[in-house]
Amino acid sequence: MKKAGLKEAFRRVDLDYVVRFAEAGRAAGAGFMALVSSVGADEKAGSFYLKVKGEAERRLEEIGFEALHIFRPSILLGKRDERRPGEEWGIRVALAMEWMLVGGLEKVPADAGGDAGCSNGGGRGAGRDGRAGARVRRDSEAGEGIAA
Repeated sequence: MKKAGLKEAFRRVDLDYVVRFAEAGRAAGAGFMALVSSVGADEKAGSFYLKVKGEAERRLEEIGFEALHIFRPSILLGKRDERRPGEEWGIRVALAMEWMLVGGLEKVPADAGGDAGCSNGGGRGAGRDGRAGARVRRDSEAGEGIAA
C-alpha cells in the first residue's frame, strides 16, 4: 500500500463499494447481509487495512439489516491470478507458528466464507437461522447455523 493512490483504491473497493452495495440491497428490500472481513478488523487498529475493514463493519451495522453476518477469517488460502510474494511469505510464517497461537490458526479455503455467507442470502427477513441482529463469526464459525 506504499504506492501513491493504492490506499485510496483499497478504501474505495473495501469500504465505499461494500457500503454502496449494502445500501442498494437494503433499499431494494434485502433483510440479510453477509460480509467477509478480516480477523482484527477495528477502526482503532494501527493498520490501515484493519481500520478500513473495521469501518466497513460499523457502517454495515448502521444500515439496519435484520440480520448481518460478518465473517472474520484469519487466513484465506487459495489460488490467485497474480503473485503476492509478501502475502505468500506471511502465510508460511503464520502456518509455521500456528502451534504458538491461543486457539489455533484455522486455514480457510478462499471460497468457504463466501459459500457460508451466500448460502443464506436468498430469504427475506432475518437469516435462515431465524436470528436477527449483527453476528461476527470467526474461522470455526464460518458456516455455523446459517447454511441453507
